[in-house]
Amino acid sequence: MLSNMRIGTRLALSLLMVALIGTLVGGIGIQKIQRLSESSDLMSEKMIYPMGLVSKMSNKFQQAKGNLSGIVYTADPQQQKAQFAEFDVLRGELEKLTADFEKTLNTEAERKGTADFVRIRKSTDESVKKMMGLDAAGKKAEAIALLNDEVQKGASLMQEAMDKLVAEKEADPCGQPGGGHGR
Repeated sequence: MLSNMRIGTRLALSLLMVALIGTLVGGIGIQKIQRLSESSDLMSEKMIYPMGLVSKMSNKFQQAKGNLSGIVYTADPQQQKAQFAEFDVLRGELEKLTADFEKTLNTEAERKGTADFVRIRKSTDESVKKMMGLDAAGKKAEAIALLNDEVQKGASLMQEAMDKLVAEKEADPCGQPGGGHGR
């Protein structure tokens, strides 16, 4: 059949076939790029942003923890007051970051882990208030003992809770039922 056609017709049909194949390949490519873009957006929203929040939470927590030692071990009241003010700012930033993180929760395990972190943080805050009261009352040795015991234990528990939050996100980055990884 093709042998009976003129060369111009055969070339036109060949060009049309190449164009159809190119259109098909291009359409499939565009579809795959759109899926990749959606997956990338989903990963950013469900994994990268929350992990960044936990990283910032950990950073603020470590800074606040360092300030606590400075507050108790400092003899200069002005420096102590400045460090306590900075501690309050860091604690406020940590609370805001925690609230932002709570907005990204997808699974029951993540909700439980965050609730545990908040509970531990509040308990540790109570120990910090107690420690500050002892220090303000001139009971520095008792304040230091509390810092090295209850407050330190609370800080360790908070860090463990943050590590669990990271593990939950890593185990199920997109928050899919049954531990799925995508759409």
